[in-house]
Amino acid sequence: MKTFSLTWDMETRTCINVLVVPKEAIQEPGKIYSPQTSMGSQEKHALYAVVQTLYYQYQDNEISPDIARSSCEIVTHDYKKIIEDGMILFRADDGKMGLLTFDTSNVSKLLETAYRFCTRWIRLDI
Repeated sequence: MKTFSLTWDMETRTCINVLVVPKEAIQEPGKIYSPQTSMGSQEKHALYAVVQTLYYQYQDNEISPDIARSSCEIVTHDYKKIIEDGMILFRADDGKMGLLTFDTSNVSKLLETAYRFCTRWIRLDI
């Protein structure tokens, strides 16, 4: 299983699912992406489950986002990207899920955008 390292503000998490939701995704949902290069239906469904769970947990005030004060680096053996805005949704290798955001003013809107995007993305796979 491919893992990703997320590093921000002196914190590092090893993750198995990552979804990047740039700020402009609110207007252009096609900007949402996962750094996983090839995803079969099982991986897509796993990522959708992460997004759906985080969406409902946030609505029910069961989870708070981590707030990055600087950029976040996503790294794997063949991929490296610096993220500076929007939100990153992830599931760590220990199973815990989390949200990383750079601005708390758009958390609800970015999560809703990610949830709708994944709902459509999965429907296309069925």
